[in-house]
Amino acid sequence: MNIALRGPIPACHSRLLVSLAVVLLITGCSAENPRLVKLRQQLVLAVEPESVTTIDAARAEAIENPRVTFVGRITGNEHEVFVPRQASFVVTEILADEVGHGGKDHAENCPFCKQRAANAPRAAVHFVDSSGELLAVDARELFGIRVGDTVVIRGQGEVPTELDMLQVTADGIYIRRPGGGS
Repeated sequence: MNIALRGPIPACHSRLLVSLAVVLLITGCSAENPRLVKLRQQLVLAVEPESVTTIDAARAEAIENPRVTFVGRITGNEHEVFVPRQASFVVTEILADEVGHGGKDHAENCPFCKQRAANAPRAAVHFVDSSGELLAVDARELFGIRVGDTVVIRGQGEVPTELDMLQVTADGIYIRRPGGGS
């Protein structure tokens, strides 16, 4: 079928075509996986929790009370801190004098800071579904996080003796964004 337009398009038809194009762009280009949207609504905290501790303090507290809320930074090589296709990643303790000594980007170029960061407490963070299975979606995609981000994690913590590292089954994440907000 060949359709040839002869002459200008009537104004009512042009408005209809523009409206249709806008609807297609909005729904077609921004359609996101409803499962990811639902998970974000359940897991991303709108407000930073109160009584946030360090990873080291959360690790010590997890022995008596497994409910932990702590702050950490996603640092290191992206391939070392994120597990592809899983809602799992590693965070590192934010060093007390990190800001005064040169900030988070400085640590990659300073031998002193690299050594301190290598020995800093870490926590492995895992998000699971209602049956306890690890969520099979990349944490970077699910939460929009990346290396260098500071996050507050809330969940159940434990310190398995064979790992000597805080392990957290998380039920909430707050992402500290520059300028405030998650």
